[in-house]
Amino acid sequence: MVHVTPGFPSLAFRNLLSDLDGLILVAFPSGTGPTHSSEFLSLLKEAKRIGLPVIVATEGIGVTGSEYQAGREMLHEGCLWSGAMTPECAYVKAALLLGQSKGRNFLRKWWGIEFANEGVSQRSLA
Repeated sequence: MVHVTPGFPSLAFRNLLSDLDGLILVAFPSGTGPTHSSEFLSLLKEAKRIGLPVIVATEGIGVTGSEYQAGREMLHEGCLWSGAMTPECAYVKAALLLGQSKGRNFLRKWWGIEFANEGVSQRSLA
């Protein structure tokens, strides 16, 4: 789980992607991130290329990612949204799904299903 802000060191994290099972980006409450940065977009594209699930969580209530262009760009790159879930809840749900040992696609398949009234999840546009 990583907080993304303007100046986020995308290059440093890009080198770690192959060692991760999933990535949770904690974005601004508006559901936006540093999509003005080509390095950040490159990070998202690489995660998408290798099939790494990227979840965007916010402290905002019910943010879907489609409210602003920056959020739509993250959706376009395959990010999943936590919807009404807090970042902590998104982490627990991601860990549960990734822990099933059924691969990364299992998380993508089941992310939009509520198991414990954790909040409405949004699927990616990709």
